[in-house]
Formats: sequence, structure tokens, C-alpha cells
Amino acid sequence: MAVNVTRHTVVIQPDFHLRIVVAGLGVLAVVYLLLLWQCWGTLNPRAAARRHKERRALQASYDEAFQRRDDLLYHLDWARQRGEKAEVKNLQGQLEGMLEELDDLESQRLNAAG
Repeated sequence: MAVNVTRHTVVIQPDFHLRIVVAGLGVLAVVYLLLLWQCWGTLNPRAAARRHKERRALQASYDEAFQRRDDLLYHLDWARQRGEKAEVKNLQGQLEGMLEELDDLESQRLNAAG
């Protein structure tokens, strides 16, 4: 910092380089906040991390349910090939419940995505 001493007052003027650094930090802060807002819809990093964790857990449960659905379809097809009508009827009832669960998870995923 440069110090200019006039007759009765002392005027402290910041150096030009310090002004550039402060301006640069201000720009970086604004860019950071805009990225937080754009990506996660909040300026609070903790809320963004919590929301991301919730979305990851929801996606994992959706993937697990989708895998169970695929397994159920495989067993249903296998029961049809063997001609086991009672097993087919039982598996079709389970499949309907599984599809409802997947629809609920899909709507939760879409609501969480915003």
C-alpha cells in the first residue's frame, strides 16, 4: 500500500495489484455462487450435498427395483415355458405390484430432479 502524506491528513491508497486481486476474488466468488445455483438450485453447499446424496440414494433404490423387475420377468417367462399356470398368475400379481413401485420411484426421481 502506498501512503500519501499531505499537509494534515494521511491518505492510504491500495496498490493497483491489490485491487486486481480483490476484483478477481470477487469474480470467482460470483462464478462459484452462480454454479451452485445453476447446478443444485441453492447457494448453500451443505444443502446441495444433502440433495445430491438423497438423489443418489433414490437412484440406487430405483436401479435395485428395476433389477428386481427384470428378475421377475425372467421367472415369469420361465414359468410360462414350463406351463405352470398357478406360478404365472402369482408372478403376474407380483409384477403388477413391482410396476406400481417403479412408477412411484420414477415420479419421486422426476420430482427430485426439479
